[in-house]
Amino acid sequence: MKRYKITLEQIADIENCKRAIKHASKRKRNRPRVMRILERLDDYAARLRAFLLDGNAHFHDGQRAVINEGTHKKRRELAKPVFFPDQCAHWAIMQILSPCLIRTFYPYSCSCIKGRGVHYAKRNVQRFLKDVKNTKYCAQLDIKSFYASVDKDILIKLFKRKIKDARITALWRKSFTLTAAQGCRWGIIPPPRSLISIYRARIGI
Repeated sequence: MKRYKITLEQIADIENCKRAIKHASKRKRNRPRVMRILERLDDYAARLRAFLLDGNAHFHDGQRAVINEGTHKKRRELAKPVFFPDQCAHWAIMQILSPCLIRTFYPYSCSCIKGRGVHYAKRNVQRFLKDVKNTKYCAQLDIKSFYASVDKDILIKLFKRKIKDARITALWRKSFTLTAAQGCRWGIIPPPRSLISIYRARIGI
């Protein structure tokens, strides 16, 4: 299995930090605190860089909330990370890691992956349906409380197989293992949530 030689310094690069703050601010730019941070982008990018490089830095436990999502009103428990530094740090991490990790994902994993949206999924389903000989069965499945059932230790082991720099693993662990509870709280996983695809690929979903 290929391991990527990404370093923590790449994640903490000042330009990457600026991009991370801008990405994290999307759809939040009318909030007073976010506006103040954007007005002092260079200053806060430097602070974010220091946070990422500080081996003793800690993420906040996200604000807890419960929503009823979609037409079926599916109940979800959320943890909303604070904007700075947590959300910005999540973006800084994922901007560097995502291109490497996505290459290893199942080609028909369409959740939260750029270029693999509804139309991508639809095209592939239509292609499968035309292949009458090899397309005989269809199963619609849902794993109850999937995020809450994720084994954090297994997820970390899988992550270590991909990324060499132990400092990145330690930082990423801190970003979502905020409580002693089992599983990963929805919303606290660094966006995009595609990192969970490492776990899904391992268990075959």
